[in-house]
Amino acid sequence: MKHLIKQPELNSSIYTGITYTRDFIYTNINDKGQTNIPNTITSYSDTFLYLPKNLDLNGLLKEKGKKERFYFHYAYIISTVYLARFLRKNYTKDTFVPINIDIARKIISQRKCVEIIKDLITWGILECDNKKQIGSKSYGYRFPNLTNTHSPYSDTFFKVKVEDKLITSKMNNFKEKQRAEAIAAGADYEHLFNFIHQIKIDYSAAMKYINENYVPFSDDYESRRLSIELIDGKDIFFKVDKKGNRAHTNLTNLASDLRQFIRYNGKKLGQVDLRNSQPFLLNLVIKNKINLLSLEQTNEYALYKKLTENGEFYEYLMSEFGIASDNEHDRKDFKLLFFGRVFFDVNRKELKKEEKLFQELFPTIFRIIREIKQDDYTQLALSLQRAESKIIITECVRKIRKERPDIFVSTIHDSIVGELENLDYFRDVIEEVFLKYNLAPTVKKEKF
Repeated sequence: MKHLIKQPELNSSIYTGITYTRDFIYTNINDKGQTNIPNTITSYSDTFLYLPKNLDLNGLLKEKGKKERFYFHYAYIISTVYLARFLRKNYTKDTFVPINIDIARKIISQRKCVEIIKDLITWGILECDNKKQIGSKSYGYRFPNLTNTHSPYSDTFFKVKVEDKLITSKMNNFKEKQRAEAIAAGADYEHLFNFIHQIKIDYSAAMKYINENYVPFSDDYESRRLSIELIDGKDIFFKVDKKGNRAHTNLTNLASDLRQFIRYNGKKLGQVDLRNSQPFLLNLVIKNKINLLSLEQTNEYALYKKLTENGEFYEYLMSEFGIASDNEHDRKDFKLLFFGRVFFDVNRKELKKEEKLFQELFPTIFRIIREIKQDDYTQLALSLQRAESKIIITECVRKIRKERPDIFVSTIHDSIVGELENLDYFRDVIEEVFLKYNLAPTVKKEKF
């Protein structure tokens, strides 16, 4: 195939094509003591795209009679698809990656966008799922035959610097929008946005770790390598999930075994998180749905509340199932199975054994869960995410921001991340916030 070639690897980093410089502009704490963190986003430098290492895009365009000046237009679409399967934890090689055609048109031109995508499909570079739902799903794309051992596209990458100034400018503008979205979401999100841009990674130690523990060019290796490159090159992203109000960042996307290499001001970080977080947060969702005039319902909720507050919920259920809870692997498998069957799946007429047992132990709570999922099974997950973000970001981060605006704080969904000397303070904040809801969580401090 003429469009296959081994490319040299460039020593640069990428996330949706944006690379930051490392310069920040700081402000002093104002008279209300609210902030001393950067008041501007870090400035932009070069932009990069991410391509399969053995794809000779220049040769392909020349072979097909396409103008060389459109190289980066084609590269942008390819890079978007190639990045996604490493950066999204729920994506695999077989996943069709949705491309927002409106964004693509703004980046690579209104007129050429559809033509470029059609070319890449015709040439066998991409394939389309031909499935689109207006307002909810864009067409999805993937590289063909990626599961075939004879696939023409390698599982490693090279990064190419974007030389098209207009595309670079447009991509930088989209990165600026992330700050605008954080500001629109509120001061607490802006606080998180500014601090996440100050993290660094011990690059040499992180690369040594993955080289010693993962098979080179495997998906696990490449996804970790990419995450390392992004943070090291200051390719930081911040996205507010409009459905669950969570903050998604390089840190939330980072494999847990790489967190040990993250630094702030040269210091290692840690986290304070909730035990049994999803079942515990369900207390916030169901509390007003319990009939406190019913002794049966009151006792049932009291047991559920006690178990989830004490971090004993899974152990209790596993004991009822006759499964040993002292094996961490078995515990993780049980959690996945339980959530998959009871919390986050469609309502079935024929109940699975996990559902039957939960219904027997907590009939009222099981009924409430089914009612929430009745019209849309994803609503329970969204309700829990909204409860989580309200507590962790809107209340805990807000309290930290007002009381200690100078200390680093970030979130990994149900946990608060910071310097090790501040973890006790974070624990106290979490406990104080939940006390307002008459809940006493079990929290765990952990050094990364």
